[in-house]
Amino acid sequence: MWSARHQQRLTLGAAGAALACAALAPLLVLVAQTVSGGIAVLAVLGEVRPWVLLGRSLLLSGAVTLVALVVGVPLGLLISRHDVPGRRALWLIHAFPMLLPPFLLALGWFHLLGREGLVGTEVSARLLFSEVGLVAVLGLGFAPVVTSLLAVGVLSVDPSLEEAARLVARPWRVATRILLPAARPALALASIVVFSLSLSELGVPMFLRVDVYPAAVFARLGGVDYAPGEAFALVLPLLPVALILLALERRLVGPRSFAVLGLRGRAREPLRLGRFRLAAALGGWLAAALSVLPLVVLAARAAGGGFSAASEWIGRAPISSLL
Repeated sequence: MWSARHQQRLTLGAAGAALACAALAPLLVLVAQTVSGGIAVLAVLGEVRPWVLLGRSLLLSGAVTLVALVVGVPLGLLISRHDVPGRRALWLIHAFPMLLPPFLLALGWFHLLGREGLVGTEVSARLLFSEVGLVAVLGLGFAPVVTSLLAVGVLSVDPSLEEAARLVARPWRVATRILLPAARPALALASIVVFSLSLSELGVPMFLRVDVYPAAVFARLGGVDYAPGEAFALVLPLLPVALILLALERRLVGPRSFAVLGLRGRAREPLRLGRFRLAAALGGWLAAALSVLPLVVLAARAAGGGFSAASEWIGRAPISSLL
């Protein structure tokens, strides 16, 4: 037994060492360049602008996460356990933009609300190319992450807990007092994922001309200001942010008891919305329509000849992406 345990530890240690080397090698190169550059490389952290951009990016990421939660939590509850008409199709339509780059969604909103967009005006263009537009575009783009993770978490709750609650409480109280608290780990994980994705997003802020912290890092990696040592120095303040997110994940997700989880395959009667069914269905389908609206606008723009010319330049891109 000791020999088997010893072999397992050696195997795990070797695998961990190989993974650590592969992951840390590029970072060690940047560390070496930072050390070779001396104190001058770290002087970039003594400027005010990087810290202002970092605080701005943290606030914008928090706002994006809040918008995603406001949209995704009600949709997750409706799709997973309520008698909304066509809820499977609703989930599919709402979640589809999650598979696409957020930049594509921003481009669709530009063709809709930009100065020369389908319904664009000067006011809509100013709002789109601002912090408000950035939060709205990313919030709607990342809302399917919250919806999907919460729906999976709710569907995994032990049906016996729900059945017991339905004997003494109305459907809304069952959803908000039993299902939502039981799926809190999934909701916490979704919030952390959305915050991380929005904090690291670069394409959409650059397209909408909003200054964010990743742009300051990227500026040191291209053009005439190529300075990888300074780029790595600017990454250092993100390390405490990552550690805080990891601590939140351990606190809110890691140690939580999963005794409430049961068999997802067990059939359950959906929660009845009663007289609110029509309003909830309209709200859910409206949110799903907003998710795919920029894609519909891009498709309308491409109808003028873009689809016919796609085969000329698309090449092996789909096959390469799948591989």
